[in-house]
Amino acid sequence: MVLCEDKTLDSCTLDSCTLDSCTLDSCTLDSCTLDSCTLDSCTLDSCTLDSCTLDSCTLDSCTLDSCTLDSCTLDSCTLDSCTLDSCTLDSCTLDSCTLDSCTLDNSCTLDSCTLDSCTLDSCTLDSCTLDSCTLDSCTLDSCTLDSCTLDSCTLDSCTLDSCTLDSCTLDSCTLDSCTLDSCTLDSCTLDSCTLDSCTLDSCTLDSCTLDSCTLDSCTLDSCTLDSCTLDSCTLDRGHIVFLFSCTIANS
Repeated sequence: MVLCEDKTLDSCTLDSCTLDSCTLDSCTLDSCTLDSCTLDSCTLDSCTLDSCTLDSCTLDSCTLDSCTLDSCTLDSCTLDSCTLDSCTLDSCTLDSCTLDSCTLDNSCTLDSCTLDSCTLDSCTLDSCTLDSCTLDSCTLDSCTLDSCTLDSCTLDSCTLDSCTLDSCTLDSCTLDSCTLDSCTLDSCTLDSCTLDSCTLDSCTLDSCTLDSCTLDSCTLDSCTLDSCTLDSCTLDRGHIVFLFSCTIANS
């Protein structure tokens, strides 16, 4: 058991270290390098990890409450079953990360993050802010994104099957070649969105606002668009053919 309470480890190099079952409460690890480290079952409460490099690290079952990880690089990391409440991850790079069953509650900030080829299955991202994020080729199956803000997001080739996006704001979003099967997008705002070549099968879009939207080559089979506003929308390539079995009430 390694204890590191109220310690300062600035500018440290901890390459190929094993820190299993460690307690690092109230530690400062600024400008640290933790390459190829194993931090299984670690507790890093109230830690500051500014400008740290955590390449190829394994942080399984870690608790990182109230942590600040600004400008961190977490490439090829595995953060399964992690709890990252009230974390700030601004300008982070999380390429090829696995964040299965993660909880990012309490208004997490992931501004200007890059989450390319990430897997976020069964994640809870309640009240998160994902402004100007890039989520290319991401998998967000069975995710809950309640009251999320996804302004100016790029979600190219994303899979959002069985997702719940209640009260979400997706202004100026680009959702090219996306699959949103069986999604629930109640009370969503999708102003000035581009949804080219999208598949929205069996979707529910109640009380949605889709002003100035472009829905080129979209498939909206068995969709329910109750009380939707589709002002100035463009539905090219035979939109009547692509709205099989749709319910458009009070539109």
